[in-house]
Amino acid sequence: MDELLTLDPSVRLDEPDTVHRMRVTARRLRSTLKAHHRLFDRSRTDAMATEIRWLGDRWAARGTRRCGESTSLDALPDQLRRGSSRSDVSAHYARAYRHAWEQVIRDLSSVRYHSLLNELEACAADPPLTARADRNKPRRRLSRTLRHEQRRTLKRLDTALGLGSGPTRDAALHDARNAAKRARYAAEAARPTAPKRARKFEKRMKQLQRVLGGHTVVARQALLDRPGEGTDHAFTSGVLYAMQQRDAEEAERRLPALRRRVSKPHLARLT
Repeated sequence: MDELLTLDPSVRLDEPDTVHRMRVTARRLRSTLKAHHRLFDRSRTDAMATEIRWLGDRWAARGTRRCGESTSLDALPDQLRRGSSRSDVSAHYARAYRHAWEQVIRDLSSVRYHSLLNELEACAADPPLTARADRNKPRRRLSRTLRHEQRRTLKRLDTALGLGSGPTRDAALHDARNAAKRARYAAEAARPTAPKRARKFEKRMKQLQRVLGGHTVVARQALLDRPGEGTDHAFTSGVLYAMQQRDAEEAERRLPALRRRVSKPHLARLT
């Protein structure tokens, strides 16, 4: 919550990368409330989690996508870079980012956003904890939470890997990535209790999240959506699309070995 409040004025001033950082902060906060929901009075925290999701979902991370495509374009030899330049790509995404940022500013000025901040501040000052949060042996309680998040992630990953290629599989892999991200954030909250073990769990889930991120269809779809004219533009977009498809296939090849690393039961034990 402190980080959210710290980033607020920086986002309003349009400082670099702050919209993305605030979106990540919102995700971390929501993931903590969802993963550790047994420790909280859900009549209050479920509503907060819904509002935090609204906040994060409204803000697309335009800057990240723009940098990724620009970097890929720079890596192409001159003979393959036709009809598109770094300035063209930057100009396109700068316009998209400006539109997104203006929406963010409207959100930050809304009654809904300020109501959320008030509720977050009230909960931080007097956390709505359940009896479970007062029990002894917090490592055991947190171990159960991490084990639950581990199983949840593996279930989604196995579902995705059992599907044939296509949009359904891509969507399932995206769900697995989100689950790995939530598991990672759950481990972050366990650091004060068991620093070394929590960091190991967090590191493994972060690796899985990143590999699954290499499979994302968002960047490929952005290439198809980006306006442009002529065969040269289409050629260059096709080359970039093929490069991203290759990266996705490489990510898939790494998944079985990585799944074995994140599936070990002792990984979630903090005791």
